[in-house]
Amino acid sequence: MNGSEKETSGKIVKRNKMHTEYTPHGYLLGKLVKQHHALDIYEAIRTHDNHPVCINRIKRDELKTMELVDMELSIRHLPFVINPYITKCFSVQRHNGSSSSYVITDRPSTETLVNLIASARSQGEHLSEAKIWYIFAQLLYALASIHDPIENQRLKNDSPPVHMDIRPSSICVTRDGNYLLSVFSPNKFLCQPSTEPVSSYDYMLLNPKPSEDGQHEPQQAIYTAPEWFLTGEYTAASDIWSLGALLYELCTFKPLFVVPSSMDKRDTAALLQSIAAERRPIPQEYTDILRCTIYYMLNINPSNRPLLSDLFEMRQVVDMLYMMNKTPPETFLSMPSPSSNPFISRMKTIERLCDTPETRMSPDVLMDIMDLATPSSFLVANYEPKSANTATCKLRNRSDNFEEAQAPDDNQLPIPTAPSNPLKLTLPEAGVQGATPPKGPTPIIKDASASSKANPYDDKTLSISELNPDKANSLILAVEVKDVEKIMQLIPTHAGRATLDGRTALMVAAEQEMIDVVRLLAPKEAKMALKAPRIFEGETALMQVARRGLISAVTALAPYEAKCVRRDGQTALMIAAQAQKKNVVDVLIHFEHGLTDEDGWTALKIASNFGYLDIVESLVSFEAGIADDTGETALMVAANKGFLDIVKSLQPAEIKMQTTEGQTALMCAVHKGHASICELLAPEEAKLKKVDGTTALMCAAYANSLECVRLLLHMEEGMQTNSLYPKGAGYTALLLAIEQRAYSAAEYILANSPLERKKSVVLSSDGSKTWIELAKELGSPEALTLIANYSSEQTV
Repeated sequence: MNGSEKETSGKIVKRNKMHTEYTPHGYLLGKLVKQHHALDIYEAIRTHDNHPVCINRIKRDELKTMELVDMELSIRHLPFVINPYITKCFSVQRHNGSSSSYVITDRPSTETLVNLIASARSQGEHLSEAKIWYIFAQLLYALASIHDPIENQRLKNDSPPVHMDIRPSSICVTRDGNYLLSVFSPNKFLCQPSTEPVSSYDYMLLNPKPSEDGQHEPQQAIYTAPEWFLTGEYTAASDIWSLGALLYELCTFKPLFVVPSSMDKRDTAALLQSIAAERRPIPQEYTDILRCTIYYMLNINPSNRPLLSDLFEMRQVVDMLYMMNKTPPETFLSMPSPSSNPFISRMKTIERLCDTPETRMSPDVLMDIMDLATPSSFLVANYEPKSANTATCKLRNRSDNFEEAQAPDDNQLPIPTAPSNPLKLTLPEAGVQGATPPKGPTPIIKDASASSKANPYDDKTLSISELNPDKANSLILAVEVKDVEKIMQLIPTHAGRATLDGRTALMVAAEQEMIDVVRLLAPKEAKMALKAPRIFEGETALMQVARRGLISAVTALAPYEAKCVRRDGQTALMIAAQAQKKNVVDVLIHFEHGLTDEDGWTALKIASNFGYLDIVESLVSFEAGIADDTGETALMVAANKGFLDIVKSLQPAEIKMQTTEGQTALMCAVHKGHASICELLAPEEAKLKKVDGTTALMCAAYANSLECVRLLLHMEEGMQTNSLYPKGAGYTALLLAIEQRAYSAAEYILANSPLERKKSVVLSSDGSKTWIELAKELGSPEALTLIANYSSEQTV
């Protein structure tokens, strides 16, 4: 063996040794997926069960001192993150004597949103709007866990509560159709933006004009907010921008911004600022409400972007979460009422103006409503024509049966609707579910089976029949085309038969308000229920027409199907209340009042949660006073949301009711700072306590709700917690305010209540502690100011 061969052999041995060092115990290393100067990402499997994982090797020697600190802070809590839409971290390891740290995460699939976008683009079809809302809702649910201060406190996470790496390749598409955000974000310790490489082919598609020398410089798509490039600042609003950029790409299949890979941070910031105001066009086949939401999220000013709580209040998001059997996280339920929330009120304005699917507002009108910029800053290019290829896409045949755990695809997902004025959707003569047909002549389709049937309904709204087309049942076909003679001929032999998904002729007849046919079919097909899609599982014909407000069909079916429940325990009355169909509620209340779903919610509580005053007024005399298993009432829900008129309607029947823990509607209101509701409820609910001694005044002081503190101080001053309180007995409103750094509330209490100053003592195993001692421990300028101003008045 010559010298060069020895040298080569030595290199191979060294490489194998490094390869072995890279592998934490219990894992078998696979291929290298991504390589960075300070980070290598490998595919691997867990040896004891062959479960696929990703091993992220962090090269500690390559990190600067502060990057090393940030890295340690950002990864140590990852194994304790629990969220169904965030990938699982199995362990974080640092081997003895090793200069590397390892983050081992789950690898539920090799597919990401990059693959989804590429596949749909290659097939020439847009993603349906329903699917985009579905993806949006899951990613919001994941971000809620990351941004939640209470969750970060539980995890003892000292790193910034942001993700910093929202982009298509960081979102995994699972086999059951869920979208999981990566739990590991290297951008939290590496000073780099969130980017995706743009291939030469993709770049030529985006920029068909060739360069002068015929060569293209390497390009990358930018998903990081402009403020990071300008100031280095990254906040929760920056994650909202990144999510908006992702939604934009799902709608257009084009990245929002593409820049040369060699462009530095300063030039990138200048480019983003110069072109951000264009608000790149979004195809008009998507509704104004989706387009406006994306525009809002991409606002150049971080303070003008919607908060997570704003997005969780959107009816479209709530619908998707409900379909996922989820509710907005508790931390984000403290949402202002629609009348006082600029984002929500403007979205509702847009919804009210969108009475027909053909109507798409011009950019000038949209921007005037949104109050984001002058209309002149938005290009007429917002009128981007719809893709001609969309019309040639086939509608899937949904005659197959669905598995219990299968996630709905485009044709299963319900189109989200507004609570007060549903956004209607026109089905294309031939096309993808959820897309409006392009203007101009429709391409000829030779295969008649490939085109979907035109929507026969007068109001052009999506129905169960279109969600589940099935040509196997002759009676259903006859009802669909309203062939009365054929219907009468087939009823004796075909009535009672259902499709594989559970659809019946009665459901179709009720949807079309063929009342005479409904009366003939009801004795044979009443109480038959859908089996799929999952969100509609267990729904009867009555529930379907109740949602759509078809009062004549509701009246005909109520005697047969009233008190039937869906798989989640909801009744037709609850569905009508949620859809704000007052005429239906007024009929069904006589059949189904007092029933509760699996969570113990009544129709009244559902209406109170959405702020539907007219529905509440219809239901209050029938269902007021009914609490769920925890004791929560409709009054508490309305007080929490800030719906003053609904609180006034419910107050006589539900005042002074308390949960099993002792919470009152007054406490719910003051915790959210609703002073007008506090003023209404305080005369009757003041001095009521939770089981741990907490009062409404303490809740107000803790939340720094100054107006509520002013209203309650003379009623509840001096009251203290008992030994059941988690922090101990003896806490007062003053002590809670100081500990929570609610200095406005603390100063008002000190200035106006000698009794609170005297009793501000917390009893513990170590003795007692006054408010002055606690303020000194905090040591903040505000706390020291309180001591200087009020310590001389302390009564021993």
